[in-house]
Amino acid sequence: MNRKDVRHEFADLLTAGLGGLVNKVYRGQVADFGKARAVVVCSSGGLEVYPMAVRNLIGNPDLSVDVFVLYADPDANWTEEDAEDRLDDIAAEITGILAVNQTGRNWSAISWSEKSQPGSIEIGGTEYRREQITLHFT
Repeated sequence: MNRKDVRHEFADLLTAGLGGLVNKVYRGQVADFGKARAVVVCSSGGLEVYPMAVRNLIGNPDLSVDVFVLYADPDANWTEEDAEDRLDDIAAEITGILAVNQTGRNWSAISWSEKSQPGSIEIGGTEYRREQITLHFT
């Protein structure tokens, strides 16, 4: 299983499923979101490698799915509560996407690796609420 293929396919599912909730879904790390209101970043996580036979290995990758929502923008009438609401809506939609896409071209199952990690972070000089979700693919 190639982690890049899993990451691309899953990012495409998020792009289709998150619709108007996010400005963009990225297939890797991004240095600056240009003050976008909400984005999701799918990046490579850890990789478990198991021996299948003498010279064959199979890897089960993790993906980091990071949700970033603009903390507040008084000039655009975007409040801290709006940010929390959008973060919650995106997390709920991702959960729904997982429920109906347990299998894909590049995986046979998806599971949450651990509890998601919410917080705040500055990206490109702009403060964002962030929730990091780690998913395990087999």
